[in-house]
Amino acid sequence: MLINLVRHAQSEANAGLSSAPIDCELTALGRRQAAATGERLAQLGVDVILCSPYIRALETGTAIHLATGAPLEVFTPIHEHHIEPFPDGWPLLGRRALLARFPHLQIPDDFADKGWHHPPETDAQALARMGSAWDLIRKRFANDPERHTRRVCLVSHGSPTGKLIMAFQGITTIHADIRIENASISLLQDLPGKKIVWGTNWVDHLPERTW
Repeated sequence: MLINLVRHAQSEANAGLSSAPIDCELTALGRRQAAATGERLAQLGVDVILCSPYIRALETGTAIHLATGAPLEVFTPIHEHHIEPFPDGWPLLGRRALLARFPHLQIPDDFADKGWHHPPETDAQALARMGSAWDLIRKRFANDPERHTRRVCLVSHGSPTGKLIMAFQGITTIHADIRIENASISLLQDLPGKKIVWGTNWVDHLPERTW
C-alpha cells in the first residue's frame, strides 16, 4: 500500500488571522495550494482519500477529490492535535452540517456529532493516537486483494502528520519533531514485512510558499 500524507493547505489560523475559529477555513492562498496538491496527486494516482473532519482538511481533501476522482471519506482518528482544552461548547461540525457543506463526503455510520475528542492532548497521546490510526487503516485493507498496490491519501494536520510518520516507523517515544508544511506531501509504502519512507514534506508542486 502506498500512502500519501497531506497536511491541509494554508488556513486562516496559519495566516495569523486573529479571529480564526478552531474549525477555520482555507485562505485564498490555501485554496490555490490545495488545487496544486490535487493536481500532483492526480499524476501519482489516488484510490481513496481519508480525511480529518475539520473544515480546513476537508477543503483540501475536496480539491484532491475533484482532481483525482477518488472518494473522500471522514477518518476521525487523524484529527487535529490540541494542546489546550476547547472553550465552552463543541466547536466542530456535526454530520448534517458536514454533508450540507460537503455533499460529496462519505461519513462512517459510527461518526459521532460531538465528543469524539477531549483536549488537551499531549504529544505522547497524539503519537499513540496515530499508532492506533495505522492499526485501523491496516485492518481496513487487510482483506483487499489489491492492498499491496492500493494508493491511499490521508489528509490531516501538521502535528498529526509528523506523528503519523513516526508511528509508521514504529516510534513510540518522541525524541524530535518532524517539520510538516502546509499542503506538503509525504510518501510512505507499507509492504509485507517492510515499511519504506520515500520522502517527507515535499512542496515542489506548490506555486507559492509562505516560508
